[in-house]
Amino acid sequence: MQTNVKIAILCVDRHTTDENMIKNRIALLLERNDITAAQMARALDVPGQRFRRWVRQEVNPPIEIVKQLADKFQCSVEYVAGVDDVDAPANPNSDSVEYIVRSLKEQIAQKDKMIEQLMDQNQILIDQNKQLSER
Repeated sequence: MQTNVKIAILCVDRHTTDENMIKNRIALLLERNDITAAQMARALDVPGQRFRRWVRQEVNPPIEIVKQLADKFQCSVEYVAGVDDVDAPANPNSDSVEYIVRSLKEQIAQKDKMIEQLMDQNQILIDQNKQLSER
């Protein structure tokens, strides 16, 4: 009877640890790779506030996000989820960091194009407004 109690306590402790490990592993992976939560949120194309909630363990990320994190950091889904310690990367992986940096640069370039287009449209509207006011 006493053994069953110990097993139940271990299960409760392990369950609590598993929930916390998602937060700890995401934060750890970000820290090891010198990446901010905002940078990773942009790389994953999710709102920064939502990503930070996953890091703070307010809510658990969807499995698709855990898979993407595992891919970006080149470790297993189980490691990101805190289920397995085996795939723990010893050092930051330059390939995954380079991928994230490249992805962020592409997104910045896209946003720069959008800004240029908006500025051109704004100039057109200013010119049209000026013509209308001259009449």
